[in-house]
Amino acid sequence: WAGAGLLARGGPTPAPLPRPLRQEEINLAALRDPMLATLTEEAQARLGRTLSHAELSRLAGLYLNEDFSPEVILLCAARLSSGGKKCTLAALDRELHAWRSVGVESGEDAERYIALLDERAKREEETAALFGLEPSQLTLADRRSIRRWYEELGYRGDMIAEALAQAGQNRSIRYVNGILKAWHAR
Repeated sequence: WAGAGLLARGGPTPAPLPRPLRQEEINLAALRDPMLATLTEEAQARLGRTLSHAELSRLAGLYLNEDFSPEVILLCAARLSSGGKKCTLAALDRELHAWRSVGVESGEDAERYIALLDERAKREEETAALFGLEPSQLTLADRRSIRRWYEELGYRGDMIAEALAQAGQNRSIRYVNGILKAWHAR
C-alpha cells in the first residue's frame, strides 16, 4: 500500500478526535470557569429542555475543546430554536461548524451573519412571490441562484421581474438565472 501511495510511512499522525468529557471533568471545568455553568444554563433555556449527560459533554467540548465563544454558541442556539423546529445539540454542532467555515468567530460576527441570513430569507420570500411560489418550494439550487443574483451580480427585484417578463412561458428560476447571467456577461 505504501508503494502505491495509499499509505504514508513516518508522516505526521492526524490529531485524535476529542473524547467526550466525563461528568467529573464537566463539573471541575464548571468550577474553574463559571462561563461554562452560565453557558449550560442558557443553552438549556434556549433549547427549552434539560440536556442529557452526552449533550452536556458535547456542549462543554464545543466551548472547551473547540474554542467556540459562548456568545456564538448561544446566538446559534437561539437562531436554530427560533425556526419553530426542535433544536438538538447535533444540529447546533453542525451549524456552529458551518458558521465557523464562513468566518464567524465572535458575537459581533454572529450578529452580522444572522442579519445576512435574515436578509437572504427576505429576498427569497420576495423572489418566490414574483414566481408565484411559496418560499418552502424553493430548492437549494434556487436559493443559491437567488443569493448569487443579489450578492454577486448586484441585481435587485426590479431586474429579476424584468428577466421574468423576458422569460415568457419559461417561468422557472433556472431559466431566469440564465437570462440574468447573460445580462451580466454583456
